[in-house]
Amino acid sequence: MLFFYLFAMKFDNEHKNQIRKAFYDLRNVEDFIHLLNRIRAYVFGDRIEPFNKAQLSLLARHNSSFDRYYGFEIKKKNGSNRQIFAPHKELKYIQVCLNDILNAVYDVHEAATGFVPDRSIVDNAEKHVRKKICV
Repeated sequence: MLFFYLFAMKFDNEHKNQIRKAFYDLRNVEDFIHLLNRIRAYVFGDRIEPFNKAQLSLLARHNSSFDRYYGFEIKKKNGSNRQIFAPHKELKYIQVCLNDILNAVYDVHEAATGFVPDRSIVDNAEKHVRKKICV
């Protein structure tokens, strides 16, 4: 299972700058696919096939009959069920690569902690310890 790819890859500054440059130089869909595949190779190696235009077109079409997500239920502490919708593998692989691109391109605000590499909800909670009011 590839659950550990839910988090962004940690790129050094040289890789981030290369990704940033490639992102700002994008001119068409083929350039975008090429960038996605550069990240794919770095993150997944040869374990998954390269992305292609037909695949991205199918996943991007909202009126397609292709189910991008599958649902399942897990038990909550109170005994009731929580419904979860998770992306199918193809979409998840693209999301992981896109997340890495966006993390390289955009600087995250210092107050943000959710879904940010090297930050967690604990970091957010620590800011509010011993405060009279928490908004």
